[in-house]
Formats: sequence, C-alpha cells, structure tokens
Amino acid sequence: MRQALLELRGKRWLCRGQSKKYGALVPSIDRAPRESLSRVQKLILERRAITLFRSTARFFADPGEQGALHDDVVALMVLRHYGVPSRILDWSWSPWVAAYFAVEHDDLEDGEIWAFDEPLYERKGIEQWKKWPETTTDGSGDAIKFGAGVTAFRIEEPPDWFICGFYHPGSIGRTRKRVSTP
Repeated sequence: MRQALLELRGKRWLCRGQSKKYGALVPSIDRAPRESLSRVQKLILERRAITLFRSTARFFADPGEQGALHDDVVALMVLRHYGVPSRILDWSWSPWVAAYFAVEHDDLEDGEIWAFDEPLYERKGIEQWKKWPETTTDGSGDAIKFGAGVTAFRIEEPPDWFICGFYHPGSIGRTRKRVSTP
C-alpha cells in the first residue's frame, strides 16, 4: 500500500478516500438517509443550507470564506468542508490525506481510495462543454465561459458534467482542495 501511495504522490493525480466501500463516487447528499429523495428535494436542502450559511456567515467568515457569500458553488464547497451534505466531493493532491479518510472511521470496515489523472482531466475536461453548450454563460460551449450556476441549480436534470475547482490559497483551513459536482 505504501508503494502505491508513493507512486500516486509522484504523479499529479487527485485522490479521495472514503471510509466505506461504496464502489462508486457517492456524494454525501446521495447517501443514507437522503438517497431516496428526488433531485428537487436535494436542491431544496442545498438551497436552505446556503441561505442559512449566508445569513450567519457574514458575522464569522474569514477572508477565504467570503467568496461563499456570493457564489453558490463556492458556498457548497465551504459547507461541504464543514460536513454539510451536498453533491460536492472533496479531493486532495495528497494520497496520504486520501488514505487517512479511507481508514479514519472504523478499523473493521474497509475503505477505498479513488484517484484520477489531473493533467489528463485538464486536457479532456474542456471537451465536455462543447457537448453541453447550455452550461456556458453565452451558450457557446466555450470552456472559458463555463458557469456552474447556469445549470447546477435548475430543477430539471442537468447534463452529467464534472468540474474541478480550487479553494483559493489561504482559505478554508489553509489547504488546497479540489471538488467535483455532477
């Protein structure tokens, strides 16, 4: 296992540890007890969490969390960091961090580590917006004009897209994380 983690560390791969073997990447909002809720019900839960956060965070948010007061996706990133169920998945460049999260809860239950090639994502990820131009602010499919809020919070089923976003340096526990959202 140590060798596998060392190999991942040598690559620019993003890693995620999960304390149970789900066999899939399952965001916390899609796990028990919310797995049977409809997309609309889950969106309502996320919207309530964002609204509550914004109504109170302005009094205690540090400068790195201030962006969450104006951007819904950033708000979900911050809320996920604090354990609020969302469709966001945290990722790390450190396989050691992923290994920690894979084993932290229960010594008797197997966890799992997921990893993906971040440089390959950077090259291939741009192509998905051409397939779904409705996810760009002007409908062009130009990756530079991607707007998560354009489809991420609409009631209809969105396209099955995947994004990676950074916490800004110095924000949220002073770590850099990647996240994904369907």
